[in-house]
Amino acid sequence: MQMINHLINKNIMTTKELFEVLKKEECPHFSLMELKMHLYRYEEFSDFWNKCGRGDFMIHIASILDIDFCTISNARGRIANIVRHLIKNYKSLLAVDTAMSLTTNNVIDERKIQEISDDALYVCSYGQLNGFIPAYNYASMAAFYSLVGTCNVIKCVAFASYYSENGMCISDSYSRIQMLASGICKDVITDSVSKYF
Repeated sequence: MQMINHLINKNIMTTKELFEVLKKEECPHFSLMELKMHLYRYEEFSDFWNKCGRGDFMIHIASILDIDFCTISNARGRIANIVRHLIKNYKSLLAVDTAMSLTTNNVIDERKIQEISDDALYVCSYGQLNGFIPAYNYASMAAFYSLVGTCNVIKCVAFASYYSENGMCISDSYSRIQMLASGICKDVITDSVSKYF
């Protein structure tokens, strides 16, 4: 946190400084080495952010930089919304809509958010136990992840997309969703991270 405060006061961040922050972090969602390799390609953080094609990297970095929950959830909700047509239950749709409605100025009711995300998780668990169509189940899981602090929403959207489209290989689906997610992150989160540019 001390490193983050120093960088805020400095008002600019190099990728090497971000790398130092990442040394202290853990990420169960992807290899941090992969992220670090991407960072080393750029001198300035702004270049990395503007050219990044990985939404999961962007969400993880935003959370490290202490970008507010509402902004990150808004981005995750918009990413989950990519597979809205595959979400077949009200509780998961409510989770996506709630995430997309969050903005920096919102006063959030944490109990209500927890209740909505718990309901979405229950629907996912029920779907897995009863063998529902994988595309629908992954879409519901993406809805759940739109409200919790993780970048797994992108993997779930990619799997939902993969299972719903015949003939597409998973790596193509994942790459396509990553590009869409990075565009969403640039639209939603850039204003908040720009203080580090």
